[in-house]
Amino acid sequence: MKTVFKLTIGLFTLTCSTAFAASLRISPIKMQLADTQQATSLSLFNESAESNHLQIRVFKWVQKNNQDQLLATDDIVVSPPIVKLASNTALNLRVVRQKPVALTDEHAYRVIIDELPHPIDRDTTDQSVNVLLRSSLPLFISPKKSKAELTANLKIQDKNGVIHISNSGGRHTFIKDLNLMDRSTNKTYKIKVNTINGYILAKQQKEFLIEDPGFIYNPQHTYKIKINTTDRNYEF
Repeated sequence: MKTVFKLTIGLFTLTCSTAFAASLRISPIKMQLADTQQATSLSLFNESAESNHLQIRVFKWVQKNNQDQLLATDDIVVSPPIVKLASNTALNLRVVRQKPVALTDEHAYRVIIDELPHPIDRDTTDQSVNVLLRSSLPLFISPKKSKAELTANLKIQDKNGVIHISNSGGRHTFIKDLNLMDRSTNKTYKIKVNTINGYILAKQQKEFLIEDPGFIYNPQHTYKIKINTTDRNYEF
């Protein structure tokens, strides 16, 4: 039985540098491999005055019932998996596919970097709480010609408006902006998307609640869904 981990951690943005515990810089913050590629690298930079103890693991990333899940996997390994990174030093990690094979559809993973607690000297340590942090980086392995292909429609569930989006393509996409336009009144309703809920993986689907209290569905009106992704723009 595969172990399942609920994805309840914050996901980093795709376009800017990220600090970890305000001291650890990570590059890149998104990894993309061709299915013919066996390995890539991940760089860690400790810019603090103290050492960092870190654990790095890789999980299979799936979407089910509108939720993200992480599954234990041995498809990919990171070397070394546990590191002590001294102050103001850098380290390159190897991220390696165990059995590289050609793929029909893209495979998605998450590289999880956990800060481990430092050994505690109770005679010299104060009673403040040390908050340990976690980073989650997307990793995709993609066939050369794979691409995302979205369809979308408006649904009404328990009197709430929901945008249902399906990705029938063999590659993930990331939604940067999602809007519903009432063409009868020329009013636009913006749907909340971010780095946590904005990904739709290959052959998966998601639903987005219209939270604007001003939205009331009128069957006599016509509506347009506008989706802006990292790949292309859609209108339905």
